[in-house]
Amino acid sequence: MMDCKKALTESGGDIQPPSTGCARRGLSAAAKKSGRVASEGLVGIALAPGRAAMVEINAETDFVARNETFQAFVETAAQDCA
Repeated sequence: MMDCKKALTESGGDIQPPSTGCARRGLSAAAKKSGRVASEGLVGIALAPGRAAMVEINAETDFVARNETFQAFVETAAQDCA
């Protein structure tokens, strides 16, 4: 929110330049995070008639990997792949 407010202030209230500025800032933040190591996660296995699927989904922390919602997501992803 503060980035958007700052972008609006810099542009004098014009919404078009802030939207592109916010996008650039968002891409910059995403680029910084892309180098992080996602070494925790789960492997999901699902079977269907005549086929099987195995997916690996990683996360940055073990707290995420132990989360029930994340575990359900891994199971659903494996089933969707099968």
